[in-house]
Amino acid sequence: MFQVFRDNPKAGIAALVMHLAIILFLLVGVDWLETPKAIRPPVDVVQARIVDAAQVAREVERLQQAERERAGAAENRRQEQQAALQALEEKQQRERERLADLERQRMAAEQQVAEARARRETETRRAAEEARQAEAQRKQAEQQEQTRKAEAERQRKAEQARKAAAEEQRLAEEKRKKAAE
Repeated sequence: MFQVFRDNPKAGIAALVMHLAIILFLLVGVDWLETPKAIRPPVDVVQARIVDAAQVAREVERLQQAERERAGAAENRRQEQQAALQALEEKQQRERERLADLERQRMAAEQQVAEARARRETETRRAAEEARQAEAQRKQAEQQEQTRKAEAERQRKAEQARKAAAEEQRLAEEKRKKAAE
């Protein structure tokens, strides 16, 4: 910014003078359009009259009665507003209680749904586990049956081989006896 003043000092001085003139006019507040008017003090004309003291007392009583009525009306309005506010607060409290009851019911329903879902899942898992165990038992029984059949077949073949060996031995013994005779 100072570079601008160094390059062009006349423009900087002109801008400074112009700003000072504007500030001076704003401070002084020159008003060229209106001519000043002379201000004359207002003259208060006093009109006095004599008033009866009884009339003053009646007027004071009337004003006091009006003030009492106004205060009574204001108190009635205040009580009506208080009653309306109380009724509104009671209505809001009932609404809050109703909403809280609805929230409790909703949460109870959600809990019942969650419990039912958990029971179904548990029942499904239990049924699947029972089916798996039944399948495992069936396979084990089938395996045992195959093992038993294989063992019976092995024993039958062993018995057959033992009988064949005994028969062969008996025939060999007979042959030997015949050869010895």
